[in-house]
Amino acid sequence: MKYMEQFNYLRKKKNLKLTYLDPVDMGRSRFYRLMSGEQLPTIADVTTLALFLNFTAFEGVTAFYERPSKADLLAPEHDTTYDIWDVASILEIILTATKNLRGHPTQANLAQSKMIFEKIKTNLATQKYFPTTIDLIDLITAEYEHKPDEADHFLTAIYDRLIKRDAWTTYEISIIAILATLRRVSDTSLFVNLSSNLDELMQIVADDHASMFLINNLKYSLFISAIYRRDHINIKKFYKSLQKERQSQQDTYLAFHQKFAEILYLELLGHPEDAEPLKTAFFSAVEVILDNHLLDKPNKTSFLEQYQHFSDFTNAWREDDCDGDSYANMLY
Repeated sequence: MKYMEQFNYLRKKKNLKLTYLDPVDMGRSRFYRLMSGEQLPTIADVTTLALFLNFTAFEGVTAFYERPSKADLLAPEHDTTYDIWDVASILEIILTATKNLRGHPTQANLAQSKMIFEKIKTNLATQKYFPTTIDLIDLITAEYEHKPDEADHFLTAIYDRLIKRDAWTTYEISIIAILATLRRVSDTSLFVNLSSNLDELMQIVADDHASMFLINNLKYSLFISAIYRRDHINIKKFYKSLQKERQSQQDTYLAFHQKFAEILYLELLGHPEDAEPLKTAFFSAVEVILDNHLLDKPNKTSFLEQYQHFSDFTNAWREDDCDGDSYANMLY
């Protein structure tokens, strides 16, 4: 099986011998039956193998899912009937295939989208556990083929499933985001109703950046849509929803570190004229974003102190190595 092949690949790359496996947790015969595909791994098996590979909990689960690409689904020789897919990857591919059907698609785009949809619909795990994905594909197809009655049928089925769930994870959020791209779904009240409880229903782990991105994009779209509809209530509603601290602080702070490093690097290269406008914009952004939204992180004062220490050090470095040329490239 592919997930066992992945395990074996990582085991060899980490130079871990099978003799290190505790026979109480997993015997040799059990391991080889899993490798041959004769048996499927249980949660206990996945846990044992993840611990054996020194995985985090997140790595331990994701290592045993297929993350197919568009190319994988377009390969005629690739039998995907028995694959176990990462649902976020599949929905991303569906979104791409949907965009290929807009306007006046080429015959090549039509053929690709059809093949992608067919492979997803014939996948056994999708049929068994993700019937809403099948309905979504049928809705997209009916919309493209201008079959309004069929499209309404599938849209109603999807909507009914979503509103009956008391918790939404990446799957439900991704479905909503794809629905928002369809021409058939012109009634924005659908998304207002579905998204009104996003913050309450959403059960997303803190490091699920893809879901956070989808959620905030959906909220922003609803906010802009409300403005153009002059919908006072929902303008306020989605503005307040957007301001809730759902973004990843780590990602936000990392973006500032990357830009700060760029400023320092330009100065080390001897290009202060390029660094200066970036520096001005950077400290303005720190004041507006970090000081207001990430109060537990170093703010403008901290970055200014870091920059001053850097300037003092590099000035001394130039004097030592560059004979007083204050803007020489020190990275020779």
